[in-house]
Amino acid sequence: MASLETGYHEMAHHDIDEMAHHDIDDDIERISLQNPTFDQIVECIVDVRNRDAKCFVTFAWPEDQVDTLTFRLQDRVFELGMIVPRIDYDFTSKTVQLNMGETPLHYHFGAFSDRLFTESIDRLIPEIQDPAVRLLLKATIDFGTSRLHVKGKLWNQADWALGRITDTLPSLVSEVAFSQTWENVEAKMIQYMKSGGIIRTGIAFDIEYPKADSITRAETLYHTQLDTQPAGHIALYLSDVVGITGLPRIYCRPSADERNAGIVREPQIIVTYDQLRDAFFKARKIHQGVACLEDCAQETYLEKMARRVAEEEKRTEEMARRVAEEEKRTEEMARRVAEEREKTAEEMARRVAEKREKMTEEIARRVAEEREKMAEEMARRVAEEREKMAEEMAQRVAEEREKTAGEMEKRVKEMARRMAEEMVRRMA
Repeated sequence: MASLETGYHEMAHHDIDEMAHHDIDDDIERISLQNPTFDQIVECIVDVRNRDAKCFVTFAWPEDQVDTLTFRLQDRVFELGMIVPRIDYDFTSKTVQLNMGETPLHYHFGAFSDRLFTESIDRLIPEIQDPAVRLLLKATIDFGTSRLHVKGKLWNQADWALGRITDTLPSLVSEVAFSQTWENVEAKMIQYMKSGGIIRTGIAFDIEYPKADSITRAETLYHTQLDTQPAGHIALYLSDVVGITGLPRIYCRPSADERNAGIVREPQIIVTYDQLRDAFFKARKIHQGVACLEDCAQETYLEKMARRVAEEEKRTEEMARRVAEEEKRTEEMARRVAEEREKTAEEMARRVAEKREKMTEEIARRVAEEREKMAEEMARRVAEEREKMAEEMAQRVAEEREKTAGEMEKRVKEMARRMAEEMVRRMA
C-alpha cells in the first residue's frame, strides 16, 4: 500500500498539523558514539562508506566547536576520496548527527520537487507587472543543500531552499524526511522557523524508506487503495519565497490578524498534487531501477555531490564578493563622510565669518543709531530742562521781586511813620 502526503508550516501562526507516523526500516543503522575523538569520527565515516551502509551517526559535541569540526571533516573526508555526510546540530541536546542514509529515492524526489517550485516561480515572473517585484523574483536563488547557520540556534542542511541572493538564509526550506519519526522532522521545522525570522516557510515530505512505499502528510495526496486520487495543490505567496521586505502586501501571506479580520489574498505560486505524484513516481522508478536517470533528465548521485560542492563554493565566492563590495561601499562612505565633514567645516567656517561680519556691521549700525538717538534725547532733555529752569527762574524772580517790593513798601511806610513821630517829638 502506498500513499503520498506532505506537510508545510508557515511561520506566521507557528502551528504544525498533526502528521502521520511511519515505521523505521531495519536497513537503516543508527550509531551513537560516546565522547569520540576527531579521528574516531573519521574512522566511523570511512567504515560506513566502505560498507556502503545507510546510517545515522550521532554524538555529543560542544556548540562552540561545531564549526571547526565541520570544516575539518570536510577536508579529511575529501582527502580520502569519499562523500562528505550531511551534518546537522541540535542546540538543545548539543548533539551532532551525521546523515549517511540518503538514497536515490530521497535525493531525486527532493530534486524533482525543488524543480517544480522553481519552475512555478520562473513562469510567474513574466506575469508580474511591478518591475521591482520582478527584480526580486529574478534575484531569487536555489540555496540547494547549503549549510544554514544561525549562531546558537541553527546548524542544518535542508534538502532544498529558496530565497533572495542578498540574504544569508533562505525564506523557504524543504525537507524530504526518511528513516526518522515525524516528530524529528517536526522539531527540525520548528528549529528552522525559530532561527531568527528570515526563514518563513517550511515544506516537509515524509518517505517510508527504502522500499519507496509511501510519502506521508496530514492530507493524503496519493494512496493505492483510492480509485480517484485527491485533487489539490500546495499554494505559496511570494513572501514565502523572498520575504516581506520591499514586497507589496498583495503578494504577502495574510497574517493571523489579517485573517481574523477577514482579509484574503490569492496565492501566486501553485504546485499541484498531480505534479507531486508525478515527481514521486519518477523518483521511485529511479530508486527501483525501473527508469534510468536520462529518462527523468536527472543528474547522477556523484554529480549531485559535485553540485553540492560547487554550490557551496559559489555561495562562498558570492559572500566574498558581497564582503568586498561592502568593504568598497564602506570605504566610499568613509571618503564621502570625510569630504562631507571637510565641506561642512569649510561651510561652517564661512558662515561663521559671514555671521560675525554681519553681526559686527549690525552692532556698529545699532550703536550709531543708539548714539544718535541718545544725542537727540539728551538735546531734547537739556532743552526741556533749560526751558523748565528758565520758567522756574522767572517765576522765582517774579516772586522775589514781588516779595522785595512788599518789603520795601513796608519799610518805607515804617520809616515814614518813624520820621513823622520824630518830627512831632521835635516840634514838641
